[in-house]
Amino acid sequence: MQLHTGTGMDNLLEAMRKPFLDVATDIHASIVYLDAGAAEVAQLSLGPGFLLGLGAANICDLEHCHADDALLYSLSSGGAAPTSLVVFTTQLLTETHQHVVHLFMVHPFITRCQLFCSVSELAHAQLDPEVSPLGVEAYREYLLALRQDLATARAAAGLQVPREDVLQLSVRHLPMHVVALDTRTFVLPAAGAVASKAIAGGRAAGFGGTDAPSEGSGHAAEDDGLGASTGLSLLPHALADLSRLLGAKLDPFALGPVSAVIAKELMSLPQYGAGHGPLGDNSLQEALTGLASSAATGPLGAGSSGSDASGASGTAGSIGLVLVDRSLDLATPCMHKDHVLDAVFASLPRAGAAAGPAGAGPGSTQQRVALRCGRPVR
Repeated sequence: MQLHTGTGMDNLLEAMRKPFLDVATDIHASIVYLDAGAAEVAQLSLGPGFLLGLGAANICDLEHCHADDALLYSLSSGGAAPTSLVVFTTQLLTETHQHVVHLFMVHPFITRCQLFCSVSELAHAQLDPEVSPLGVEAYREYLLALRQDLATARAAAGLQVPREDVLQLSVRHLPMHVVALDTRTFVLPAAGAVASKAIAGGRAAGFGGTDAPSEGSGHAAEDDGLGASTGLSLLPHALADLSRLLGAKLDPFALGPVSAVIAKELMSLPQYGAGHGPLGDNSLQEALTGLASSAATGPLGAGSSGSDASGASGTAGSIGLVLVDRSLDLATPCMHKDHVLDAVFASLPRAGAAAGPAGAGPGSTQQRVALRCGRPVR
């Protein structure tokens, strides 16, 4: 995706760094864990030293956490054990759950853990129950399940079960949907839920039709089957988060059945103006209020949400968003100039390229061989 806007937040790098700056006090002196999608965002949108510059004690891989992750903190604090963790995840909470429980088994002295999830409460609640069982209060429901599973796991391992007033747990929404290739071009995190679960019609979104509504999904037939998707509804929620980061409303123009579904869902979601921090504990209730208002008055423009929102921002700009199904995209294959996707695909490793003969494919390498010719001497 490429950004061409006249709003105040033109630089995607600045827009992506602002939510992390807003939670700098939570990051300070904490061991930071990133899942694969959040690591993509940190590497390309934030920069290698950004989180360390905010005071992070160490930055580690969530999927491969180890007790040695606390060594750097212990060396810098005179041998003290870490007591604070911060987790950034681009997956659903139900899919991150096993890694979070493992964190507390690896670091038994933790007394505070802050989870930042790029999938909002509203996005969790609107998913098909087969994808995410969490309801309208997804964050609160998850914390209750997490405490219960932590107590069970620690008791089974013979570890002390911390009291509820000692172990501080919280979940907050923080949008992490921008992997910036430059200041105006970005892609979604490939390992995040938004990209990996964008399925429609049994295949990657844009290459087929939409799904049929499933029973109990809460979506009628006229909703074009978005509620029955295995995660396609996460994309319009991510775009709504992007509008909040940029401080402008997104006006979608769709070409194709899947794009039309995404555009329709996006227009029904509250979009947020500039200056709003991460969504707070009351964000879902306020967002649902915005949805009710939009149903009565039409699509919602730049409005307010979150515990720190101060009101609607009617003066926020707008950005035209063109959504095209890949199966209907006739322009890109006909372009006779360098395209950013060409550079992205060219940089990807090819499986089995090294095993083939020299010159057999784009990933193969050719090496000069020393060759000497001459008559044999008898």
